[in-house]
Amino acid sequence: MRRVQCNPDVIHRGGVSVGGSEMSVFALGYIGFRTDGAIEEWQAFGQDTLGMSGTVESGVLRLRSDDRAFRLQVEKGEPGLAFVGWEVANDEALAEVVRRLEAAGHEVEPASAEDCRARGVREMVRSVDPAGTRLEFFYGQMCPQSPFISPTGTQFVTGDLGLGHVVFQVDRFDETLDFYRRLLGFRVSDIWQGENGTATFLHCNARHHSLALRPGGDPGNPRMIHFMLEVATLDMVGMAQDRGYDALTRRMGRHFNDMMLSCYFRTPSGIEVEYGTGGIQIDDATWTVSLIDRPSGWGHQAP
Repeated sequence: MRRVQCNPDVIHRGGVSVGGSEMSVFALGYIGFRTDGAIEEWQAFGQDTLGMSGTVESGVLRLRSDDRAFRLQVEKGEPGLAFVGWEVANDEALAEVVRRLEAAGHEVEPASAEDCRARGVREMVRSVDPAGTRLEFFYGQMCPQSPFISPTGTQFVTGDLGLGHVVFQVDRFDETLDFYRRLLGFRVSDIWQGENGTATFLHCNARHHSLALRPGGDPGNPRMIHFMLEVATLDMVGMAQDRGYDALTRRMGRHFNDMMLSCYFRTPSGIEVEYGTGGIQIDDATWTVSLIDRPSGWGHQAP
């Protein structure tokens, strides 16, 4: 394994190497959101429905799902996505990301020591993908001494698989896809091509996909369709569906490609969260890309 977990009780699954060399991006590290509502509303949703633990400091909410200092951050502002944090292994990997991005003509901004402290990371840089998504690349995220304790007894599947996945609709699809594949080392898992839409699913570790891209949307205004959190058991998904029924947007169903059994909720920022279990993992030595004609095998209907 490439990285040792700070907390051995966190559910941990193996990383992945590609073609004998490790990818530049290791995992989805964290996501930042904005809300124009009460921060306490997001805190209640994160704790009571999702089973994360949350603390508010200086008006900023940070939610934990494992041994990391935070996985989701929420602050006041226009509702929506603020940033996506992608993790790399170490300072050499971060320097390589910077080199590739700058060589391709993308601006890279080193984060200040104050910003790194606020994120709880050793080092971080910022950039923007061709669709306009604000990105942060980092290594060395803080693992606090205090253990993660879910208020609902939920166990999240993270470790080398990272936080989960994110799905975006982007107007500059080809350029954005090339950005993640050529510059950041993502590999295609499979492609959805059906009557109701298309999407390309990409992985950067053994999780079936950490990122998916769909064409469309407004220029310079990428839309996060949803993000995903994986938990350990079907019962944990079912109990969350019961707890958060008022925010439920899609009832339980199974996806056709990663086999995730999941339901969906609307977050207080207006972005959906998929909440699932049982996602398959990829071994690049044997995996082959497939073309699928629908995203769900069954279910995922509106309540």
